[in-house]
Amino acid sequence: MIVTAPKPAKKIPPFLLIVVLALLAGFPPMATDMYLPAFHVMADRFGVADSAIEITLSVFFLGLALG
Repeated sequence: MIVTAPKPAKKIPPFLLIVVLALLAGFPPMATDMYLPAFHVMADRFGVADSAIEITLSVFFLGLALG
């Protein structure tokens, strides 16, 4: 059996890392700004109370915090 050394990991270019981190930082504010005005519309479409839709925002932030 031949054992070979693992290949070194490729380096991520700094520019790409900055772009990815900026997108990750910008996603939550953008998502909530689009989501909040649609609460009443979603409640009407799904036939549920506004409080049920508000829970989804809490779940979004919980998932964001766990991530």
